[in-house]
Order: sequence, then structure tokens, then C-alpha cells
Amino acid sequence: MQTAFHILSLVNELQKEIVGGQIVSTEFYKKERAAYIFVKHHKSTNALGFLFHPTGFGTFMVPASKIKIETREKPWPFFDIVGATVTDVKQVGFDRIFELAVEKDKTKRRLIFEAIGPNGNIWLVDDDNKVQATLRKRDIETGDKYKPLPLPD
Repeated sequence: MQTAFHILSLVNELQKEIVGGQIVSTEFYKKERAAYIFVKHHKSTNALGFLFHPTGFGTFMVPASKIKIETREKPWPFFDIVGATVTDVKQVGFDRIFELAVEKDKTKRRLIFEAIGPNGNIWLVDDDNKVQATLRKRDIETGDKYKPLPLPD
């Protein structure tokens, strides 16, 4: 299980490796319960992985060449963020939630990663914190404000 310490370490690594980079691809494998964001920065491409399967979950970054998907399922792009530049990464409080700030065509948005295990999710919100999309369907309408999870005890 990932803790807030794991996320703190991941965020530090993401700040060094992907801030200033361009998102070149997104892939979502619904049956595998896995999503990947591929970011090219300088001459290397890294993959930010988000897994929320009950038997194996977590968030990580690895060189894109290390991603091996063993499924025949077609990957689906998500959130229409290909071409966006990653402008910032930060941890929300001291929890298992972190944000990627991205900008595409002068529009700023944030990806909020709830790295809380098999119930995790990724949210796309605008500057006003209004939900534009969610990776996993939730009972929320587009335009509703994102409400962060309550902090654990």
C-alpha cells in the first residue's frame, strides 16, 4: 500500500523528470484498471502509471520503454490532454493525493490523482476547480466542484 511518504517521493521525482515536458499519449485499459500518461521531456519519455486493481494498485513513474501491457484490450485515450505541457506537480496536504498542472492552447487544467488503492481515481478540473471529467465514473455532473477526500486519521 502506498502512503503519503511514497507520494511525497513520487512528486519529488515527477517535478524533476516531467515538469516542462509534453504529454505525448494517454492510455486507459478498463479491464486491467490501469491508466498511463506518457510525457516527453528533453530526449526521454517517461510513463506515469496509475493502477487501481484490487489485487495490485499504485502510482509510479518509469521510462516508457519499461511498460509492458499483456492484454489484447485496446487502450483508450482519456481527457484530451495530448499536447499539453506539464507545468507543475504537487502533493495535496500530506496525503495520497497529488496534482499535475497542465496547459494546452493557453487553457490551464489540473489532473488530481487520488492514489488511495483500488478506489483511486483521476479527476480533470479547470482553474475554478470544476470537474471536467473523471477516469472512473462517479455520481458527479460535469461542472460540479471537485471535493477532496477527507484526510485520514
